[in-house]
Amino acid sequence: MPRIARAAGVGDENGSSSTAAVEGKPLIAASQVKSMSEPIESTLLEASIRRVWNEHDDARRLQAMREIYHPQAVIYEPSRSVAGHEAISNVVRDVLKDMPPGFTFRVVGPTLGHHGVSTTRWVGGPGTDVIVGGTDVARVKDGLLIEHYFYFDPQAK
Repeated sequence: MPRIARAAGVGDENGSSSTAAVEGKPLIAASQVKSMSEPIESTLLEASIRRVWNEHDDARRLQAMREIYHPQAVIYEPSRSVAGHEAISNVVRDVLKDMPPGFTFRVVGPTLGHHGVSTTRWVGGPGTDVIVGGTDVARVKDGLLIEHYFYFDPQAK
């Protein structure tokens, strides 16, 4: 099995460089990494967590949904699916209503995406406390999220 390591190539906050490598050979050239922009599916998934799933105001949440979610969007939780902006907004409202004061969802780790599909890990809780966590997977259609799947981590607490 090849050994994956960090190798010179991409600048970090200290001005040093690193990128993934297999047995000392970079997986992709640093020039390719620097020229890549974040895929739209990754941008949208993170925006949905930040602007929809953390928004307590119904009108602002619906406006954000129109900018991020397709009009025919469906969210999939383990026990149900919900379709449409208003119905999804109602789910968000109910989730946030049940959470303690100061609760927010936060992305942890990288959000990865390509070919119209993205995934990210998240946690939620007041301040730095974690009371819930999971992984989301989303698919994009016409530049907006059309499907959003939620996988909850039972050990996140």
